[in-house]
Amino acid sequence: MWTWTNERLLEKAIDAEMRADEAFVLRAAGLLARINNPKRKKRSAVTERPADAASRTFCAGKFV
Repeated sequence: MWTWTNERLLEKAIDAEMRADEAFVLRAAGLLARINNPKRKKRSAVTERPADAASRTFCAGKFV
C-alpha cells in the first residue's frame, strides 16, 4: 500500500515539474518576443514620485 502511494506521489511530482517547465518556456518565449519587438512601446526605467508619496499609507482602498 505504501509503495503504491509513494509511486503515485512521485508521478504527481514529476508531472507538476514537467508542467511548470512547459509554462516557464512559454512565458520566457513570450517575454523574449516582446523584448525583441522593434515596434514595442518603451517605458522609462525611472519613474518619479512626489516626496510625500513615500510617507503615505494605503488603507481601506485609499491613501491616507
